[in-house]
Amino acid sequence: MAVSHKISDADWQKHKPTICRLYKDEDMPMTELIEVMSTEHGFKASKPQYMRRFKDWHVQKKRTSAFWKDLILGLKRKNLLVDDVDVFLDGELIPNKRLKRQLSRNDPPTLMQTIVRPRTPEGIFIRPRTQIPRCLLISLPWHEICTRLELAMTSWARKESRSPSPMPSAVLDISDDLLGLGYNEIWREDILGFTKETGTDQPSFPYPDFAHHRLQIQKASRDSNIVSAGITNLLNLSPWWSSREILAYIMAHLATYMPERWPGETENVVNQLIDPQSTMRMQIFTSFAALLLANNILARDEVKAFVIALDEMADSSAFEMLRLGEDPSTRAIISELLFAAVRLDKSNLVKSAVKNGANVNQWSTGFDSRTLIVEAVLSRSVRAIEGETVEMLLRIGATVNECDLSYYHGEEISRASVTPLCAAVCSDNADMVKLLLNYGADQNGPIMRKHERLMKTLGERVYMSPLLVAAQYGTLDMVKLLLAHDADPNWSTLGILDERTRKKVIQEIAAGPGNRFDEHPPFHFLFPIQAAASLEDPAILEYLLDNGATANPEYGTPPLSISAYYGREATVDMLIGRGGMVNLADTQDCSMSPLEGAVSSGNEIIELIWIDAHPEEREAQRFNRPQKEASGPYSTCYERAGANLDCCSYHSIAILQGFVSQHNYDRTLELLKAGVSPNGKSRDGSSPLIAAIWNQDLILMSLLLEWGADANDASCIPDPWQNETELLDRQICGCLPPIHWAAAMGNLSAVTILCNAGADVNKSDSDKEYSQDTNGLTALQLAVEAKRRDTVEFLLDHGAQVNVGACNRHPSSPIIASIANLDLEMTKVLLQHGADPYLEAQCATTKNWSWRKYPRLALEEACSRGDTQMARLLVSSGVDVNVGYPLFFTLDPRSICEGIKEAEQRAQIMELLLGCHIDVNRRPPEQNTPLQAALSYAYHIDAGRTVALRCARTLIELGADINAAPSGDRFGRTVLQLATQLQDVEFVQYLLSEGAAVNAPAVPRAGVTALQAAAIQGSLGIAQILLKHGAEIDADPSPAEGRRAIDGAAETGRIDMVKLLLDNYDGPRPISKVCQSAMEYAKDKNQWYVMELLESYTPPQR
Repeated sequence: MAVSHKISDADWQKHKPTICRLYKDEDMPMTELIEVMSTEHGFKASKPQYMRRFKDWHVQKKRTSAFWKDLILGLKRKNLLVDDVDVFLDGELIPNKRLKRQLSRNDPPTLMQTIVRPRTPEGIFIRPRTQIPRCLLISLPWHEICTRLELAMTSWARKESRSPSPMPSAVLDISDDLLGLGYNEIWREDILGFTKETGTDQPSFPYPDFAHHRLQIQKASRDSNIVSAGITNLLNLSPWWSSREILAYIMAHLATYMPERWPGETENVVNQLIDPQSTMRMQIFTSFAALLLANNILARDEVKAFVIALDEMADSSAFEMLRLGEDPSTRAIISELLFAAVRLDKSNLVKSAVKNGANVNQWSTGFDSRTLIVEAVLSRSVRAIEGETVEMLLRIGATVNECDLSYYHGEEISRASVTPLCAAVCSDNADMVKLLLNYGADQNGPIMRKHERLMKTLGERVYMSPLLVAAQYGTLDMVKLLLAHDADPNWSTLGILDERTRKKVIQEIAAGPGNRFDEHPPFHFLFPIQAAASLEDPAILEYLLDNGATANPEYGTPPLSISAYYGREATVDMLIGRGGMVNLADTQDCSMSPLEGAVSSGNEIIELIWIDAHPEEREAQRFNRPQKEASGPYSTCYERAGANLDCCSYHSIAILQGFVSQHNYDRTLELLKAGVSPNGKSRDGSSPLIAAIWNQDLILMSLLLEWGADANDASCIPDPWQNETELLDRQICGCLPPIHWAAAMGNLSAVTILCNAGADVNKSDSDKEYSQDTNGLTALQLAVEAKRRDTVEFLLDHGAQVNVGACNRHPSSPIIASIANLDLEMTKVLLQHGADPYLEAQCATTKNWSWRKYPRLALEEACSRGDTQMARLLVSSGVDVNVGYPLFFTLDPRSICEGIKEAEQRAQIMELLLGCHIDVNRRPPEQNTPLQAALSYAYHIDAGRTVALRCARTLIELGADINAAPSGDRFGRTVLQLATQLQDVEFVQYLLSEGAAVNAPAVPRAGVTALQAAAIQGSLGIAQILLKHGAEIDADPSPAEGRRAIDGAAETGRIDMVKLLLDNYDGPRPISKVCQSAMEYAKDKNQWYVMELLESYTPPQR
């Protein structure tokens, strides 16, 4: 008998997760488990060994009869029925059907009375099912803050001689006619008045009585005006809204975020908030702002509005009032206000915060966390304010060498402003630079050699040194100042990396926008001298060279190439005189050789490059003496100068193409005679013929074709035209034949020349590398896209096929292109020539359907574009509305930026389709239903929100499935989940009243339950409604990119939401595990104050 070999405990532990998953979770039989573990995992064990190990691990697949009997006794002792409870085994919910089957099998016919208390089986958790309405415990940190604020604000001394708010702001005015009215009563229109600064000479009033109402505002108390301005800016109220619209908006906004402790509380708060005579108005405004601040809900502009109001109301006593306790919620509020005060340079508020113990080296919350000093200098770099706040922070110990690792700095802040010193250099503020240097700012950093690990991951964002920034901005005095403080002119932060890693980081830098946003190719300056070489004035370059900068940096584009490209003659001469190399060993790595740059510039400084090899010629050039050696064809001059000119190389094709781009017929002809091929490809994959087409040079086109250029050879767009999108109706990526590019340019003459040279009008194949995007694309389609009817008719007359489609591209056919252009007449022409409105149906199947790859049918395209006339044309032409998914595309919001007018047009198209008896539940595979699409439209298109919700109600009334499964795509949502994300309290309540499933699970990728959506967004009011309707707090998250409700709230800094959900938690996991999981998410996103709450959390007594 064979004896089983001994297996170490380490091997058992290594394979334990796999064994348990297969045996228990996947219910694999023992014999199959033994075989799978042996063949697939190389783990061999016998059945007895497995059974002994399962006993040690307390792993049971099948429970004994005694287990189920103990469970029955426990339920009966508690007078609980199976239908009234959820039973969890080891954290997993036992399906109700299985539970009933097991209990019916093991329930004894009679039960003897016993004084022995039945034992709850190990691993069992019994939770009573939630009944509607659920009784919630609502005890939030915000409520404590409100109480303390009430006490503090009653002791404020009124400040009389305060300056007005520095930010132009609308002022909310509620006349006496409004007082005493309830929310549901009829409100008079145009009661709310606003003041708004305008740049016009003539007064502009939104309504006739505006001047009278403005007079009322001016007579109102100063505090009331401050609160009115704060409300208007905090809630982003429009000065053109009527009183009815403003009231509805304020009510909806408060109802979303404010949980009610008693019915009607929100309505009462709104009435007091808008009543200028209310004694509680300022307190309610401050309290609501505190709720939004503590839960990280306000955008920067909204925080700014509140800080300005706070400065008006409290001045230097603001943080004395806010220092009401050391609880995490209050500390979160103080942190938000302090960072905003620094951004606004509100020195009085900052002094108040520091006086009351604020940490000047604290980090902000959120993923892009930064310190106060970084915030201060970044703000100072875009605002004309005094540096008092910055100096104060430095004086009391703020660290000066912090680095801002944010992905986004803001539109006004340069992406080079990654450190306080770089930000000061960007703003050309010498005093600030001196201040920072005097307080120890690193003149070369603060990225140093010890930061190699950081550079490997974030090198493309932090590679610019202060001196590089100064050179790029062309500020000589700043360069001198940094060099005077020992800045290294040859220092590059990329130098701390090994060569392989450095090349990878340089590639990442090259993939981003260049350092000069107005030029192509986009140069990326890695050394100060490279930036200086691009400048018109050579003074900075000369100063850098005089202070030890090398003319040939180790990597990156050579300075000589950069200066030649920009045509800087004096700079080129200087670099050559200082040893700049004409020919580099690896032009491919540096992206451009000096000769290529010179040719691209179209400047005669080319001669300076090749004369460098002949000192006697250089001297003759300097004194304007004849140059016999320099006469003759330019190609000969290049070769004599030592410049590489291999007729088959990228280099020679780039030079030929450069002359083509300059319309230089003679030099182009010389190079062709010298043997340079007209069919060669440049480094960017383009050809000289394509360059001539893009340059719209018919003479050079004919010359190249005469010298053998292939009229059917596919090629890419040359780099200098990569972003010339104004020449095309839409961007085209890939390699295409010359006739395609000519058609795309709308150049009928070029198309004619190419046709005469043998170009195939129906050629649709392209370079294999790009075939996925351009396969099937024809010249006819590109002419349609260019809206050139003359070219379209020419191609049709020359045999162009109208029903050829490019299935992997949008638009996918000529008729789709005309509809996408909203070109009604072109569409009629194509229909007359036999265009098939169902052509794209051949490319789409249910199996491979994808929104990104699906080629839309003609009616779908018209609906997607919101083109009512086009939709009517197609319907009147006999297009079947139940072929394809036109209703879905009518309401789908992707890549659309629309207003109320466009939304109404979509509503009209929907009515047109409904009138043709379209199926309201017909949906594309794995995509939204029309109802879900309508809610998604309301979420993405704010201006069309009201119209989209009206359409959604219409669809529900016509039988749209309110609980249809969500899209299987990423971010799929049910209707209720979408309404929750939309933060529309009224529509959420409407859906629940119509039977929407409150606990619909999250989709596998980036999904959410309704409660998870509310928790992540901080919608306390909606979360309260969902909880009352039985929403599960600990529902499983989406396997990919998902979060449990508490985890999502912790990660996004919703501190009151975390407390609400913890207080009402009734899930199977222990509360300690819940807090531990939430702590990990909070820590990952630097939510310091949520972490404090979780560390000290104690469940309330039930």
